[in-house]
Amino acid sequence: MMNERHAGRLLASLLLVAACGTAVSPAAPPRQEAGEVRLSVAVTGKDGAPIAGLPLESFALTAGKEAHAITVFDGGGGPASVAALFDLSYSMAGLAESRIGPAAEAVWRLASAGHEANEYRIVAFADEVQTVLAGSRDRQAVRGALAKVHGARFGRQSSLFDACWETLDALSSSPHAKRALILVSDGEDTYSRAQKEDILALLSEGGVVFYGVYLARPRPDPAPGATQVRPHGQQLLDKLAEVSGGLSCSPRNAKELDACFARIGEDLRARYVIGFAPKPVLGPGACRPLRLRVTPPDGSADKSLKVRAREEFCAPRPAKKK
Repeated sequence: MMNERHAGRLLASLLLVAACGTAVSPAAPPRQEAGEVRLSVAVTGKDGAPIAGLPLESFALTAGKEAHAITVFDGGGGPASVAALFDLSYSMAGLAESRIGPAAEAVWRLASAGHEANEYRIVAFADEVQTVLAGSRDRQAVRGALAKVHGARFGRQSSLFDACWETLDALSSSPHAKRALILVSDGEDTYSRAQKEDILALLSEGGVVFYGVYLARPRPDPAPGATQVRPHGQQLLDKLAEVSGGLSCSPRNAKELDACFARIGEDLRARYVIGFAPKPVLGPGACRPLRLRVTPPDGSADKSLKVRAREEFCAPRPAKKK
């Protein structure tokens, strides 16, 4: 569990916002009310491509066994806050030129193509967690921070869970609704005080979408007839993405890496933000399953539409002593 922090640890962050009922400018979203739950939702078609522009009336929400009215709705397209976390531990050192550099360039392209009001935070971690850029709309500042990541020295240990914890903790006070954490890593942790369970709990309590970019040294092909088992680190990134309603990919070359980040950018831009007030109010740490149904505007029962969002929400746990 998370108690003390490593000396010198910094934090990371992301953001955006929702519109309530009728259309509201993304620049002036309604403030999130105490006890209100907000979900970041992706809707995709049969081909897996994001579907944007659906109206509020297309969505129906059930929490537990009760239908809930949607009180906040943003149809997508507004600005977001994006945190990119780069693993610079020893196990990633051999991937510096072949993967870390191209991943930094891919983040730059994502930022260049993103909403002009997006904010970006760049974080690197190894033995410690370091915020290279603390939330900025300045694209040149983003580019400079990514260049520092590319040229940084690698450490020995991996503080992956601490980096995610500190980023998610920073986001908990964000006034914006659309938030994303992109983790570029082999999924190995050797040095954190935080645990996997802490990160899963924070993703269930908050509205941050997790995007995993799994990078690791190539593994030999399995013997004919043998079952191919996903590496532990890849399973971790897949699980964090699943819990948050995000995406995870494991690119094997530069072309697949570019495709991975392009998909992340499309997914983030098209996401909806949905808010509701759970009743009855949950006690600290209690969880309740969520179900979202989407009906096209023509009222057809299109079963090819897929929804990705948190499958449960949890009331925040009591604050931990540091």
